Amino acid sequence: MIPEKLQTGMTAIDSHEVGPEQFTLITKIMGLVLLLLKRAMILAGNVVKHRGGDTVGAEEVNQALMHEAMAFFDSETLEQDLEEMVAMLEEAIDEETDLSDADAIGDHSDALIENLLDDASRAMSDSNDSNDSSGDDGPRPPDDKECSCEMCAAVENVREAWDQWDVTDDPVKAFLKQHLDTIMAEELDM
Repeated sequence: MIPEKLQTGMTAIDSHEVGPEQFTLITKIMGLVLLLLKRAMILAGNVVKHRGGDTVGAEEVNQALMHEAMAFFDSETLEQDLEEMVAMLEEAIDEETDLSDADAIGDHSDALIENLLDDASRAMSDSNDSNDSSGDDGPRPPDDKECSCEMCAAVENVREAWDQWDVTDDPVKAFLKQHLDTIMAEELDM
């Protein structure tokens, strides 16, 4: 028997009004996640450039995510960077005409990710240009693809630090670590 009406549960969500406090909280959470991803993409790109490569792979992204997750909440610029990310999100949301339309939400998400990728690419280029001229980040051997600068060494050795990262007293960090571990484990199963 074919039911006359299929219910997805979306009606309850569509009819639920999101108040300003909830909207602010959701936007900040989205901003935190996007900021973490942006920083990890930039870091992964910079490490690959230091190694003389031009393609960021899954391993570099995973290492950068672990490194950034451990340092993220201790960043001196976190509040300012989060405010900028939230402003970008709010601007993008304001530009959307109909967020109840699935296609509009998809386009909205695609545009946000595209902006983040553009920002990450620019930051990697800027970093690479400044590293080429100043040499402040340490030597970049052209042949053996290994860089001995502090940033590359920290990312290269992140697995040991990750395994020892104590998150028992911080539920947000514990949540982040658990989910990154799950994501990386699922990636290995593929």
